[in-house]
Amino acid sequence: MPSSTIDALISIGLGENEARLYELLLKKTSATIVELQRASPFSRTMLYYILGNLTAAGLATAAKNGSKTAYSAEPPEKIFDVIKEKEQDLARQKAGAAQLVTDLGAMYRLAQNKPGIRFFEGMKGVQKALDDSLTATEPVYTFLDYDAVRTYAANLDESQHTARRAKNIKKRILVVDTPLARQVFPGQDTDTEVKFLSRAIKLSQTTVQIYNNKVVYFTLRAENMIAVMLVDPDLYAMQRSMFDYIWNAASAPIKTGAVAFRGE
Repeated sequence: MPSSTIDALISIGLGENEARLYELLLKKTSATIVELQRASPFSRTMLYYILGNLTAAGLATAAKNGSKTAYSAEPPEKIFDVIKEKEQDLARQKAGAAQLVTDLGAMYRLAQNKPGIRFFEGMKGVQKALDDSLTATEPVYTFLDYDAVRTYAANLDESQHTARRAKNIKKRILVVDTPLARQVFPGQDTDTEVKFLSRAIKLSQTTVQIYNNKVVYFTLRAENMIAVMLVDPDLYAMQRSMFDYIWNAASAPIKTGAVAFRGE
């Protein structure tokens, strides 16, 4: 096999040793470790290692013959399977890198005082955005349309509430004043404070969470549910100031330990 062919095998992802041993196996019907050791520059231990790699790649097989094990090459057409597996690995790496770049980019822009933006889609995306609030090192300040939460995201309620309490993360909620909200928030809880917003304030099926220099907007609907996270100290300060102003002007706080979503 010309060296250019070995180079081609290396270019599709085989190591140089794997390429050379595959070449040797192609020239033999089958060969034992002893025979391969005689015909190659590799030690017995190295041969087992290289053969393991070739077998895992689908380019070699092992067969028992009495007390001995013989190795043989798979047809060269199997190289297409190797390339296909590499393509699939690359696709997985690209998908992982895309999320990693997004996460690291948000950290970088925050450190550089540049705003960072992350988008989350679907119920799983909303779940992931909600989970981020479990990293809060201060109370989570929340504008809440509870009716929309109860309709479209009720399945997230208990896990989020339980996880937040386990981490002892406090919460302040400004919830739209509806009959359902009045039923849900009459109890007592030491980690959640609630005040009611006038129905004149239209949250339009949205929830907002403010914490740790982040502002997270949730749009709750049957289809195309999304969350948008802004990471920026100035945007945070503005939204937090608005929250505090409305909080101070709203009706007296009610402590709550309700069993539903509570804007988690």
